[in-house]
Amino acid sequence: MPIPSSLGVTPGTGSNIAATSYTDENAHTVLDQKVILGEQYLSTFDANAIGINASTSASHILQIMAGSSLDVRIRRIIVWQSAVATTAAISDLAILRLTSAGTGGTVVTPTTLVPSDTTTSSARTLPSSKGSEGAIIMQPTLTYTQTVPVSGPGNAMLLFDYDWDALRAKPLIIGAGTSNGLALKIITGVAGATLNVTVTYSESVF
Repeated sequence: MPIPSSLGVTPGTGSNIAATSYTDENAHTVLDQKVILGEQYLSTFDANAIGINASTSASHILQIMAGSSLDVRIRRIIVWQSAVATTAAISDLAILRLTSAGTGGTVVTPTTLVPSDTTTSSARTLPSSKGSEGAIIMQPTLTYTQTVPVSGPGNAMLLFDYDWDALRAKPLIIGAGTSNGLALKIITGVAGATLNVTVTYSESVF
């Protein structure tokens, strides 16, 4: 067990530290420093892919590539089903690294959450020439709906929602460099289904 300790600060000799007095587990009176979390300062963006055809097996429904000088820190990936499947189906979605950028498809302009921020990263949907695939980060299984329920949970069409903001863990990072990226890959296509995807990420020099 760690040995309790305290930091002495002499009032009037400089900036003060806000603290609250309490008795610790060893019956010592100590001061617990008050910490107030500051606002997030990293530039943050949403890459939105809307109405993406999910019928083609092995397609990259969305790719995100880093810029030349800033790391991309993936915060959250959300996938909704936006049109019903011809037949109810189960299919895997791979989230994997890219070691080269795909070309073709449709360019997606990341949306900034603060108007004054600018992005160095890029995104596109369904590249006709896919980037080179690297390590798989995770491969969740998605259940596609054939018929929309008459009633039930309001998030019935939510297929996947995962964030990398856990304490004591780094976010999912794409290292700086225009050959470094991430793709969401449909393993087995689902006829009739379309998807809406939002990837929220920040850019940083570290």
